[in-house]
Amino acid sequence: MVDPRRNAPVRARRRSIARIALAMVAPASAQTGESAAPGAAVEANHARRADLERLPGIGVDLADAMLRERERRPFEDWADFIARVPGLGPRRAARLSRAGLRVQGLVYGSPAATTD
Repeated sequence: MVDPRRNAPVRARRRSIARIALAMVAPASAQTGESAAPGAAVEANHARRADLERLPGIGVDLADAMLRERERRPFEDWADFIARVPGLGPRRAARLSRAGLRVQGLVYGSPAATTD
C-alpha cells in the first residue's frame, strides 16, 4: 500500500507541520484573541493577570501587587501607580511603559501623565 502523504507536495506538508507546531506552541488564549497581542498596549486598570505577566519585566509578584492595588481603587495616573505599587520606581515604570504598559491610556513621561 502506498502512503498518501508521500505523494503530497512538499510545500503542503511544510504548511501542515507549521500549523501543527504553532498550535502546540501558541497559548490557547492567544489563538482565540482573548489576550493582548504581543507588543500591544496593556492598560494597567483593565488588564488580566496573563496580559500583565506577558509584558517583559512583570513577573508573578509584581502582577500580584498591581492587581491587589487596583482592587482597592483604579490607578489615577503614573504617579499614583508608582506610589502604590511596591518595588516600582520611575526607571522601572519607564521600562514597563516602553514594553507597552499604560495607565489611563498614557505612556509614562508624557506631558498629560505628569500634570496634576
